[in-house]
Amino acid sequence: MLKKYGEIFTVILAMILLMFFLCSCGPKGSETIAQTSEEESATESTETENTENYGDVPEESGIDGETQEEPFEEEEEEETEEEQEEEEEHPYPEFFEIRLLTGLGARYFEGAWDELLIEEKYNVDLKVWNINNNDEIGLTKMLAAGEYPDVGLLPGCPLTPKELHDEGYIRTVPLSIISEHFPFYYDKMYQNSPWGPLYNRVGNSEAYYGLSVIDNSYLLPSRVPLVRLDWLENTGHGISEEFLTPLILTNEPETEGTARLYITNAYPEYIEWNEIFKAFAVEDPDLNGINDTIAAYVWPFNERNLYADLFTGQFGIIASDDQFLYRDFVTGDVVPYFAHSSYKEYMRWMTDMRKLGYVKTGPTPADERALQSLWAGGKVGIMSIGLSSILSPADEENAFAPWKGSDDTAVYVIFPAIKGPEREFGTKRLTLEAMSEEKGKVFTFGSEVSDEKLIRIFTIWNDCFSDPYSEFSYTLSSGIEGIHYVWSDVPFKSPKITVPEDKVPNRYKMGGFWLGNYFGVEDYFEYPGKRDLLFFIYKSKWTKKYTVEPYKIINPRQMGALYEKYLADYDAVKEAVEEKVRAFEKRVWNYEIKDFNAAWDTYMAELYEAGLGSIVEKYYNSLEFPSYTLPDFNSTIRSFKGLK
Repeated sequence: MLKKYGEIFTVILAMILLMFFLCSCGPKGSETIAQTSEEESATESTETENTENYGDVPEESGIDGETQEEPFEEEEEEETEEEQEEEEEHPYPEFFEIRLLTGLGARYFEGAWDELLIEEKYNVDLKVWNINNNDEIGLTKMLAAGEYPDVGLLPGCPLTPKELHDEGYIRTVPLSIISEHFPFYYDKMYQNSPWGPLYNRVGNSEAYYGLSVIDNSYLLPSRVPLVRLDWLENTGHGISEEFLTPLILTNEPETEGTARLYITNAYPEYIEWNEIFKAFAVEDPDLNGINDTIAAYVWPFNERNLYADLFTGQFGIIASDDQFLYRDFVTGDVVPYFAHSSYKEYMRWMTDMRKLGYVKTGPTPADERALQSLWAGGKVGIMSIGLSSILSPADEENAFAPWKGSDDTAVYVIFPAIKGPEREFGTKRLTLEAMSEEKGKVFTFGSEVSDEKLIRIFTIWNDCFSDPYSEFSYTLSSGIEGIHYVWSDVPFKSPKITVPEDKVPNRYKMGGFWLGNYFGVEDYFEYPGKRDLLFFIYKSKWTKKYTVEPYKIINPRQMGALYEKYLADYDAVKEAVEEKVRAFEKRVWNYEIKDFNAAWDTYMAELYEAGLGSIVEKYYNSLEFPSYTLPDFNSTIRSFKGLK
């Protein structure tokens, strides 16, 4: 019995020991399995990476090439969370679609490289409408359908910005949004005081129908003297080399423009200018032994144009713009050019030049090509050149520049103006104001554009225009160095050479219109000479020193409530006054005047009697008609980052 119990006890003890052994061995076995699994995973990973490098087995495949199952749903959730974080971190979290109609029209292709840069940075989608902004018929149909873009610049629009607003197509722009979100434009408005802040204003409110394009041409003279420098030297009127600055206006230094064109601040006095006119006509300035040259081409007094302004300007008046009024210190009146005593002196001077044979009558101003061909013939010493043309080698007039058609030895110099007998002399500025209310020069914004969307549009513009030479802005406007352009020498110190469009890879094709020169920002490195020429003119203050400015100017902003009354009163006497002007000019041109002073006095009496006298007294001399205020040229020029 006892033996039987002993056997049972032995079995139980053996079972207890076996259970204890199994429990104590289990964890150790698990650790070994886990370690082996990690080692195997590491081995598989290494093999997979090595295989991927050679392209044999995709990264997601196992050792046997079978696709391993991945926790797909968990990864998708993780990626979605990351995307949400990125959206939350975007500086412009609210997305906007911006519909544009500003000039590209049918030439637009979606997905341009520069378009994508803007869209990514500012969280927008730019949609360009496929309509020509000059197509009045197409734009009329657009309006009839009740459609209007978010941003419009529409020269062909049948309605003015005010009319667009009154009919519900566009919204107004609060001054507060401009000042806070487009401070660059806000500053430009006040640089052009007193009229800049009034352009496109809604009544007397602090809101605007739109934003004016800003045109820098108001800082430039229209046409300036272009004179044969080699003729000046040949006739004893040369300019010291220290006063000459060479201009190179082409991308290829070996071309005919190199070292054949100069600019100078030096200018002869009035008496020496008259001597130069004589020398160019009678002293064989081209040294060919033949008397076959003249000083200049001129025009009859009734043919008023920018070319003739070069000569009227030396007497302090501009005849091509009948809105200009001048104070005549001889009579004390404020008068148009044809009633100013300086016009008498100009007519006297012109009569002498023609009688002596120093000048000849040029072709009609409408036939510019005929005139430019005569200039390029190499037999004229004093010409004129438009600085806006010289600044644009692609400009049509520049293709006919005298130095491109004359012989290789001809050398030219640009003067600021022809000096007259008095303190006042100069040329006409291209335009008096930087801003405008013309339909094609005002950005308008659709009535459905919210304040938030308008702020986004202004933010894009302000970022890019306020610092046009920042890395992003310059990349956006000019592209990538080596792909879209290369520097000819030191970056931002030399001209850049644009890569032809057909040489640019398709993925980098640019729309090229997102940041046009809409708000007075220029790329000074477009071609050789541009920065040098502008820097010279601005630094020398040509605009301030050598342009003829009106004392008063006839327009509604200047005249205010007087304007409509003036138009009605002047219209009643206009025909009689102009008849007297034409008759006197014809007599002078035909050499019928013997005593200029007496003839002028008679002419003035007839003018005043014909009705000009009442206009002068009632309007031109009126204190209610304020004098013209010059824009702040200096502040504007100082703000140009590209010239610093």
